[in-house]
This record gives sequence, structure tokens and C-alpha cells, in this order.
Amino acid sequence: MDAKICVVGEGRLAAALARSSGVDVVGSLGEVREGVSTVVLDGDEAATLAEARSILGEEPALFRAIVGSGTGPGAGTVLLCAEEGAPPEAAGRVVRLLETAGKVQVAPESLLAACAAVSRSSVGFITVALEGIEEGAVEAGLPRSVARAFVRQTLMATALLLQDHIGSPADLKDRVASPGGTTIAGLAALEDRATRGAFIRAAELAAAQDPETARRDQAPRD
Repeated sequence: MDAKICVVGEGRLAAALARSSGVDVVGSLGEVREGVSTVVLDGDEAATLAEARSILGEEPALFRAIVGSGTGPGAGTVLLCAEEGAPPEAAGRVVRLLETAGKVQVAPESLLAACAAVSRSSVGFITVALEGIEEGAVEAGLPRSVARAFVRQTLMATALLLQDHIGSPADLKDRVASPGGTTIAGLAALEDRATRGAFIRAAELAAAQDPETARRDQAPRD
């Protein structure tokens, strides 16, 4: 029996779903089999929804999706873009499927490239912050190996806290910043140097890059 959902592409999403029951994974739109009711285009380099519609005709419900940063099953964030007028029941099936690859967020197709750029670039932004904290710890007297271990472990602990935190990161920051404490002192130094504004600008510039430039940043280089 033909698969009800077909994933088109060779990216992270296709790899994550390749062995899922009831899912067909193909490399191009020309390989989509007849009888497939739903097609998901993998990645920001895929055909647009309009282009796919012109090739596939009227029948399948169409979606585009990308997997953001994250490793391992369910560890990433998936951005899902639905064609206007896509049946809600088809959207529900796709969301449930994509949840095996990560937490699903829904946005218009026009924002897909910006989301991909920010997701990929943020790895670089976060590592800049970690590099600075590590250097500061070394300046304070910690051996580098100790500083690096504590900085990395703190990052992972923070990620776990944020995973279950429904508010903004600022809420969590306020919870750990006691009046007159060490965190407040450090945050004041960051504010003096407009660090938050620099990260805001970095994200804006990453989102403004053309899709081809963003794609070249998809995977870390050796």
C-alpha cells in the first residue's frame, strides 16, 4: 500500500523519518508516488509550496519543514509551513509525525529562510558567549580544564531548565539574579557593554542573509 505521507528531500528531516511507518522518503518531487495524500518538503533549499503544487497537481496536501539545531531523536526544533488551505486533519498527522524529530513550531513559509539562518547561526553566537565566560573564569584563577568543564555543564543545565520553562529566558535570568549577588554584578557588566543588543543585531543580520549563504552554514566545518 502506498505511504500516506511522502517526505521529499535528503536533509535532516528526511534522515530522521526514513524508517517511520507509513512514510515514503524520496529525493525529488518526480519520485512522489500516486496515491500519496500528503507531501512534506524537507529543508529551506526545497522547492517552494507553489512550485511543488505546479508539479504535483491538485491532490496532495503540501507542507514544508526544516529541522533546527539539535541532535538525536526528538532533540531538535522543527519549523512547519503549511500551504494555505491545507486540511486540518492532514496538518495534525504531519505535526504528530514531525514530533518524533523535535518540538514543532508553525510559521508562514515566508519566514522559513530566516528561521533556518537564525537556528544555524545561533550555535556560533552561543559559543562566543561560552568562550568569553571561560576566558573570564581563567582570568579569575581557575585552570582552563576546570573552567571549560563548569561552563559547558552550566550550559547543559540551563538548556534543561529552559526546556520546561514556559516563560522567556529573561524570567529565568531574574530567578537566579539575587539582589546584590554575583549574577547581578556580572549582568551589570554585560549591560554596560550592550551585550544583549549585540546578540539582537547578530540575529537580525543572520536572518537577513540570502538563503544560499545560510545553507552553507548548515553543518559545522572541521
